[in-house]
Amino acid sequence: MYPREQFEKVSNLRNYMAKLEESFLKAFNCNLVPMAVITYPDGQYLEVNESFVRITGYTHQELVGKRISNTIMKKEECLRLLNIFKTNNHFYNLEIKFLNKSGQSRNAISSAEMINLGGRPCLLGVMMDVSDKKDMEDEITRLARFNLIGEIAASIGHEIRNPMTAVRGFIQLLKQKKGLDEYNEYFEIMIDEIDRANSIIKEFLCLSKDNIVKLHENNLNTIIKAINRLVQAEALLSDKTINLELGEIPNLSIDENEVRQLILNLVINGLESMDAGGGLTLKTFREKEEVVLVVKDQGNGIDPNIINKLGTPFFTTKEEGTGLGLAVCYNIAARNNAKIQIETGAGGTAFNVRFKIQ
Repeated sequence: MYPREQFEKVSNLRNYMAKLEESFLKAFNCNLVPMAVITYPDGQYLEVNESFVRITGYTHQELVGKRISNTIMKKEECLRLLNIFKTNNHFYNLEIKFLNKSGQSRNAISSAEMINLGGRPCLLGVMMDVSDKKDMEDEITRLARFNLIGEIAASIGHEIRNPMTAVRGFIQLLKQKKGLDEYNEYFEIMIDEIDRANSIIKEFLCLSKDNIVKLHENNLNTIIKAINRLVQAEALLSDKTINLELGEIPNLSIDENEVRQLILNLVINGLESMDAGGGLTLKTFREKEEVVLVVKDQGNGIDPNIINKLGTPFFTTKEEGTGLGLAVCYNIAARNNAKIQIETGAGGTAFNVRFKIQ
């Protein structure tokens, strides 16, 4: 026979296991790290904790019993993870993409391990949303790129522009000489091309880090109203409309000329992205400690594969574009204590310029 102590251990084993399970569930549900238990290989949620619910935006009831491919992940991403498990039965610190309930794509670092629950193979997975960290890294990379381009612009921009101005002057002199009338058409083409090159260099120089910013107290609504006739005329020429939705906003410490150029560039881009009959909205409002300027078009949206490249100097999707317009906008925003965020879809694209209230 077993000693009395052994019998007591055996008789209390069930209570011990029940307490252990209860402790596990408490640790699982209260864990600050988003966690989920998922059946393998069909990918169905058995349980999710509150942190997982919070970062995905779904409720507990909307997830448990549902498949991952019908909730937070696209099928191709699920297949990618499934293929990893077929060979390793786990993965650690893998970068994945998931969708929250509103459909926004997010980045996460995820780890998962194969476990056995009641004889059934399951995955215990954790993931940390690193979208904000990735956005910050992308912004640092973008600023470093701007700094390099700015140094180049400051170094060679004027050196190129000065001789071109001299060439233009000599062409005008030749154009006035008698006996060269038959070449006037060629002279006009040469002058037009030089002027176009000069306009590109002028944009290029806007990226220079040596630009002097004159910050004064001003209101975005005042600037928008000042250029309203100009942008309305631009829209009318292409059979489009511009609607103003200006809210109550405080003054900002900004460079009026630079912000005017920023708005004009975004408006022209928005108008060019739409077909005749389309409408563009210029909107301002206050959100916490920021003043937000929204330029929203009714175009076809932007390809998600290129959205991270927008604002990169010389990157353009236009046949005759220079790829400097948006780069200038990002540079102006940075000099005026603002950031540009993009929201795009089939119904159009919104450029949200967020100015910090000083």
